[in-house]
Amino acid sequence: LGTVALETVAVIADHILPRTEGSPGAADSGAAAFIDRFLADAEPAFQQELLGDLARLDQLCLKRHEQLFVRASPAVREELLRALDRADPRTEAAARGFRSLRILTVFAHYTSEAGQRELGVTMESGPYAGCTHPEHKRAKPE
Repeated sequence: LGTVALETVAVIADHILPRTEGSPGAADSGAAAFIDRFLADAEPAFQQELLGDLARLDQLCLKRHEQLFVRASPAVREELLRALDRADPRTEAAARGFRSLRILTVFAHYTSEAGQRELGVTMESGPYAGCTHPEHKRAKPE
């Protein structure tokens, strides 16, 4: 992501998961950086779609408020994001991008160390042996 797009993603992520008393927000978990890395490895079609949706958000903000989304006041940002949240993502492209960013933000946050602490869990990587219930074990081929 470019500088403005990354800043836009960070602002949106902070609106999706703001810091509250006792709970970290998207900024604390590095959600925007995660989304940036995710997009670097995503299919080019998805990258272009999301970048286009971010550009449409800026166009909408420019049309309504004569400024880029990241330069708008918190109240204006909130109003635009609430409108996108209510819009149909099948017909409103910027709403589709907002929905994708909401999913990515929640995933990034709750798989981060800060999000895990908030949930009171620790996800450690390691080997996965599969289900241990006898009825779910596969018969070994002979």
